[in-house]
Amino acid sequence: MEVVMKHIEMIVRFDLGGNPRPVKFKFENKVIIIRQIINSSEEKLAGNRMKV
Repeated sequence: MEVVMKHIEMIVRFDLGGNPRPVKFKFENKVIIIRQIINSSEEKLAGNRMKV
């Protein structure tokens, strides 16, 4: 799998706890629907917490 750093458009739902759940995103004019999340973690970069 190749890793690329490109901006994408994404639709996300949030649960009551504020956790994001991605629904679909647009990459190179193609809409990709997310059916399953395999792994989720939290990272801290430069003092900013991020969900990965």
